[in-house]
Amino acid sequence: MKAFFITFISISFNLIAFSQTEKKCNDDYSDLNEFGLNGKAKTIETSIFAFDNTKEIKENIETMNSSNWFNKTIVYYNKNGNIDSLYVNYLNPKDSKQIEKLQINYSYNRNIRNGITLEKKNNLTSKTLKNWIKRDTYDESTYSKEGTLLKVETTVLNHCYQISARNIKIVDHRLSSGKHLKYIFDDHNHLTKVTVNYENNNETEDLSKIYIAFDNLNNPVTVINVFEKKGFINKDISFIKYTYY
Repeated sequence: MKAFFITFISISFNLIAFSQTEKKCNDDYSDLNEFGLNGKAKTIETSIFAFDNTKEIKENIETMNSSNWFNKTIVYYNKNGNIDSLYVNYLNPKDSKQIEKLQINYSYNRNIRNGITLEKKNNLTSKTLKNWIKRDTYDESTYSKEGTLLKVETTVLNHCYQISARNIKIVDHRLSSGKHLKYIFDDHNHLTKVTVNYENNNETEDLSKIYIAFDNLNNPVTVINVFEKKGFINKDISFIKYTYY
């Protein structure tokens, strides 16, 4: 499950990307509004590639966009802008062998969202429960198939229903750990940096975005992601495709 937690955080960072123009506040919450996307997306497909040199990636975008990805995610949204299902395929960047293949299906009942995570052979691995605490805050708890609590994520939104902060608590019989994520935006609602603080060792990790291209609705289609921790820097690039209602 460790690989999945890393993948899911990466998914979140690649969904949270904003247009080049200022946008008005959202009138209500949806998964799309939380991540600042324009229009009514039906599907969002994100392919992530590893690379070392920014100049090299800009010169070889078309080639990279067709092969050699190590993470591919497809998210399906309903007409209300909330996630119906999510598919993740995670490969080893060194040899392209599959590490994890997951499917998450969601159902809704008023202010509660239930999720079921399946492995590649349709084996149930975990369940999630999303529950609103107040207008701008919700919890999402993850349980094992036996019903043991594994993780609790508390998300705080700003007045425009966009993500502002997220606290993640990992629960284990042997230890308990957590991380605190803060989302920083510029004057045009572009996400510029995500700062991650780890509870156990007080370490900090920064994740920054460089926007290369947008579609005709000003949603990002090419994004360079920069991860920095203890002076070490890793980069990858996301290619994003949308379909709309």
